[in-house]
Amino acid sequence: MSRTTPVQTVSTFRRPITGDIWSTVTFMAWQDAKAGSLRVMGTVGVSYFPAYCLWPRLIDRERAEVTIGLAELAGSPRVLGAVELVGAEDVPRAAEQLVATVLEHGMDWARQYASVDALIEYWAGASDFEGEIQAAPVLLAASGRVVEARSRLSTYLASGREEIATPEYRRFCYKFNRWLDAGAVIPEPPNGPVGPRMPRSETTREELTQKNRVRREAKDAVRRMSSGKNRDQLKQDAQDRA
Repeated sequence: MSRTTPVQTVSTFRRPITGDIWSTVTFMAWQDAKAGSLRVMGTVGVSYFPAYCLWPRLIDRERAEVTIGLAELAGSPRVLGAVELVGAEDVPRAAEQLVATVLEHGMDWARQYASVDALIEYWAGASDFEGEIQAAPVLLAASGRVVEARSRLSTYLASGREEIATPEYRRFCYKFNRWLDAGAVIPEPPNGPVGPRMPRSETTREELTQKNRVRREAKDAVRRMSSGKNRDQLKQDAQDRA
């Protein structure tokens, strides 16, 4: 797939599942030069709210502890790998397709991780050591289990695995230990997406205006779709417009 512009976040929504466990929905877009269109895809995630507040301090960006793409969630990569928008008139159809998938499958998927222990267990069984060595200590410490967090971090550092020797992980450990030593106070929640600025592209003013308009309309359409209809109605609308 040809991408001439970076993937950019169109909109992000968060919704509590139970207690401090939240589901997150993120829609991202990129320009496909080969097709001459804007493509939009989405992910559903689960995050522990205190950890959500902490991640930007440790890795300079927001993140959810567990995420899944809509295509994998729906089991239909051919249909929902990405939704194509040629013009603004395509926004309602795209919004309905994406939101219908979230409502049909996303919340049920998210509920299986509706506790800190469930999130930690996910990483323990994920065969993703690089993800586990960050997520588990953060989840433990953010939930007040600081002694367990320090012990888990020490175990990882003593493992001799190559993942602990990367500059990125060393920076994470340095920031994490400084935060622990300062009292492990949970920061205020981030205000909007946190992370490095996107590289400047060769987009003209007219193209940028069009993209911004499509993004605004997409965000407004998603809000309307998700608040005005139940998931069965959205699913039927998406099928009718497909």
